[in-house]
Amino acid sequence: MTNISPVDPLNFDDIEPGQIKTSTIPFTILTQNNTDSIDFNVSISSEGWEFWSDSFTVDLLTGISAKKTNIPNRYDLSQNYPNPFNPSTTIEFDLPKTSEVSLKVFNILGEKVATLLSGSLLSGSHSVEWDASNLASGVYLYRLQAGTYVEIRKMVLMR
Repeated sequence: MTNISPVDPLNFDDIEPGQIKTSTIPFTILTQNNTDSIDFNVSISSEGWEFWSDSFTVDLLTGISAKKTNIPNRYDLSQNYPNPFNPSTTIEFDLPKTSEVSLKVFNILGEKVATLLSGSLLSGSHSVEWDASNLASGVYLYRLQAGTYVEIRKMVLMR
């Protein structure tokens, strides 16, 4: 069993962009088993909105930390693959912060043919597989909206 103090999240006053805040509160780590490392999750949030999060592992034998995950630093919508596809394809995108996300597919006339995602997603890299077996061959557009970020890409369904 591992206990880390303080258990409660650290709270800082307002932080201006570019300003650095540090904690002077010491942490005590007590382990009661033969744990060689401890995983830490760190996040910056305000009023229920998460703006940044990351995690890392500290090796208790050496004290060396290793980054566990890599949170993207910008929004990005990748080209689907395979492209052309038949009948399914994969769409990947990155979110630098927790966001309300909408991922929709439109035909070449601009008519919505599918809503693949609609809701809040945590920061990180995401992947969605789309099965278009009920649609005709042709050019389709997929549109990612996350907050104020919007990007559209083209894909080809070829039977």
